[in-house]
Amino acid sequence: MSAVAEIAAKPLLTGTHPVARMFVTMQLAQRRAMRQFAEEEIVLPKGPRKGLHFSCEFMPFMGLVLDTFDSGRFWRFWGSGPVQSGKTLLFVVVPLMYHLFELQEDVIFGAPQLGMAQETWVQDVLPVIEHSRYADLLPTRGAGSQGGVPRLSIRFLNGTRLRFMCGRGGDENRSSYTAPVLVMTEVDRMDEETEKSRETDPLRQMENRTRSFMASGRARIYAECTMTIRSGRVHQEVVEWGTDSRLYMPCPHCKAWVNPTREDFAGWQAAADEITAGEAGHTHCPSCGGAWSEAERMMSLRVPLLVHKDQEIGPQGIVKGPEPRTGTFGFRWNAVFSPLVRQKDIAVTEWQAERADTDEARKWVTQHTWAEAWDEDSLDVSNLTRELILSKMTKRARGLVPAGTDALTAFIDLGLYRCWWTAWAWRRVEDGLLGHLVDWGCLEVEQGREKKVRAILAALRAFRDDTLEQGWKRDDSDEIVRHRLCLVDAGYQPDITFEFVREGGACYMASVGEGSAKHESAVWKEVKKGKGRTIGNHWAVVRQPTGNMLLHMHSDHWKMEVHDGFSAPAGAAGSLSLPTADKLELAGFARQIMAEKRQDDYVPGKGMVYYWDRVNRDNHYLDCTYGARCAADLIGLRPGKSEVGGPPPWQDAYGERKASGQWKIGR
Repeated sequence: MSAVAEIAAKPLLTGTHPVARMFVTMQLAQRRAMRQFAEEEIVLPKGPRKGLHFSCEFMPFMGLVLDTFDSGRFWRFWGSGPVQSGKTLLFVVVPLMYHLFELQEDVIFGAPQLGMAQETWVQDVLPVIEHSRYADLLPTRGAGSQGGVPRLSIRFLNGTRLRFMCGRGGDENRSSYTAPVLVMTEVDRMDEETEKSRETDPLRQMENRTRSFMASGRARIYAECTMTIRSGRVHQEVVEWGTDSRLYMPCPHCKAWVNPTREDFAGWQAAADEITAGEAGHTHCPSCGGAWSEAERMMSLRVPLLVHKDQEIGPQGIVKGPEPRTGTFGFRWNAVFSPLVRQKDIAVTEWQAERADTDEARKWVTQHTWAEAWDEDSLDVSNLTRELILSKMTKRARGLVPAGTDALTAFIDLGLYRCWWTAWAWRRVEDGLLGHLVDWGCLEVEQGREKKVRAILAALRAFRDDTLEQGWKRDDSDEIVRHRLCLVDAGYQPDITFEFVREGGACYMASVGEGSAKHESAVWKEVKKGKGRTIGNHWAVVRQPTGNMLLHMHSDHWKMEVHDGFSAPAGAAGSLSLPTADKLELAGFARQIMAEKRQDDYVPGKGMVYYWDRVNRDNHYLDCTYGARCAADLIGLRPGKSEVGGPPPWQDAYGERKASGQWKIGR
């Protein structure tokens, strides 16, 4: 082989030979984009695509991200995604190799500990280099040669250097050395000031190693990490300070461009076993509600779009709105967008975490499957604990109404795919009420390929006929007790709710909860007296212009009644009790009761105020329980000598139940 041929066969060789300098100059002038470099040079050394070239056709969203790396619009790039979805390849391996070998730039590789950086080098970076034509540039002697583990740095045969830095240790570990490029992994583990550091946090110190290259525009920072907590660095960089860019893809049914999240993955919740959960779990379109088959999801994954926060996407896939004014590209994606993960695997993971019923299991799914931050406060939910709630279990079987019950109330919380409900028995004592959970559950709303809101009404009618109207048996006789009042959530689909309650008559009423929590869609305001209004204890019934009656509940107050009820000693005024049932089911119920916690705050001019903050995703049983508790107050069940029975004061007529006598307790 001629000298020229030898030089041409090896990329970016350096030296004094004029022909070598000529080839270096030519290659620098014709440098490739990062996407082209990755697809032409990187061969995957392990995994399901072992031995194949990296290809954006397999995982198209990676092409969008690589194009963003090369756009010149940003200089800091932060990414977070689900486990085993290519985070390290996309945000560490590709940028590291591109800058070392294509651009011939030195790179700093940061990690929480030196051992972690070395391990990532050996397991993730070195195998990719060894399977590429750049294997010839690995050192033949000294640090990093012969497959050895370098201590602090590696000098490649093209003259570039990879320098390791770690978050732990003194500031000297992160000083002196500078480079235009910084690549970091597992950043949240080092986002704390160490006791030995007299400067800023270690992560900032590492970033400052690139500061001298900012004026020339050469500085680049790449970082990846599994999403941890809301106060964690990756959440702040991606969501709060960065572009918080998300992926959108077309729905195979309605063609709308959507970004499916955890809320849109359903079907597995009611499964009796993990096999059934895997078969039933599907992504549902956030726009039309249609369930996606695995083939349909894979087809949609082929045409993703990248949308930054505050931007919108039109029906033709046209992104509207300016890019955020920031130099940080923050990107996160969930398992729905990964072709390496099947929908059945997601469903089984969710089902197993639900059955494990531990914070750690739920935390793992939240972070490693959905790339969502775990609310650190959810690990400490005031004085009310799951164990305390479960200690309220009695020997009474599920579905039996206690002797001495004054009335039974129920509540239904509506949803597109499922509706949650509870039925509570109430007995008045001198200083308050005793509440007992008679029954509870989740109604599956049968949806086809397209979303049909009317399907909710069909599910409600079936539940009314098969469960509510059938009633529950007393535990001391064969007498059947039916609900005195059932409240139905009107916040989601008011038209469906009003139609349903009109059909049911006077023992059904539409309701909305209003509070001061950040997630509340409506804020509680005291309702003034007036025509068509009945004002009560933290509730108000208001006649709507359509003639429908709507109950407004002060959710903050009634949630406190529920939490206080479970905290009270058994049998004490205001206490709540549970039936004997499967502990896993009751544990799931208890977790939802604790899904919100009270936050106290001092407001100048108002003194101490409180609001309820959601710390877990599902709070349906809390809503259903406080709604049933408010319903008891609504029908007159209060401490003292208040009476229950007869038509409610806001009803002009109370339908068939008046004639049949079903207003009476115990019928």
